[in-house]
Order: sequence, then structure tokens, then C-alpha cells
Amino acid sequence: MIDCGMLSTLSGITQLREQDYKRSDFLSKGNLAEQFIHQHLLYSMGSNVRPESFYWLREGKQGNAEVDFLLQINMQIIPIEVKAGSAGSLKSLVQFLRSKGSTVALRFDMNPPSSQTIRHTVEQGFEKMQLVATLLSLPLYAVEETRRLLETQIRLETS
Repeated sequence: MIDCGMLSTLSGITQLREQDYKRSDFLSKGNLAEQFIHQHLLYSMGSNVRPESFYWLREGKQGNAEVDFLLQINMQIIPIEVKAGSAGSLKSLVQFLRSKGSTVALRFDMNPPSSQTIRHTVEQGFEKMQLVATLLSLPLYAVEETRRLLETQIRLETS
């Protein structure tokens, strides 16, 4: 589905009441949080660009790793994770950062906006390297500002 209304209807959501919004599981039912972000990211590039979306999947012996969306800003590929609540694991995001050498990542969740530095020790052979990246966290409703905020963060890191 590329429309939140159609997804809601097919999921059986016919009426939204104020108490529905306050339930912590409301957005996670039917993957509405991911759908909402996906719909906005698809059309954030303007009307002259064909909408496309990308994700990352690594299949491994000890388990799979998946990043919800990838977005190109300037010459960087930015991994994006969507969490319906206010907490969640970032293991797949860290694996993407480590394997692709990205320095900026984005998470959408229910928390206030924030920026933090991710530090993760990576072992390559006999050497230990420190992975350092910036994680921007935005509330779901701020998806319209994604490109502007990521461009600003990338500019800060390269200057």
C-alpha cells in the first residue's frame, strides 16, 4: 500500500477516537508508523522525480539484519529506522553503519527530537576500530523536515 487511508481501511480501522491515539500499540498495529513514513519519504523529492524506495537486508548465519529505508542525501546513503513506540533496538542500523561506512543515521519514533553520537567497537581481524556516527531521532510527525535536517547534519560533519 502507498496510502495510509487505504491501509487503515484494509486493516479494519474505520473510526479514530482520541483514546486510540493514546494507546501505545496504535501505530504499530498494521505497521501504520512505517507506512506513514514511507508515504512521506516517497514523495519528498518533488513532483519531477519518480518516487522510489529502498531498504537494506543482510541475510546471515546468525540472523538477518534489516534497515527500513535508505535515503540518498548528496553523496551519502542514510539508513532510516522507524519505531512505533519510544524504544527499540538499533542492532540492524549499527550493522549497516559498520558495513557501509556511513556516518549519519536517522530514527523516527515517539520521542522528542534529539541527536546523539553512536560509538561502537568493530573488530576486523586482530584490529579493533571505533565506529562513530551521528544518530538523529525525530518524532514521526517531523518526516516532512527529513531532507532539510539531514542536509544540515551532513554539512556540519563535512565542515
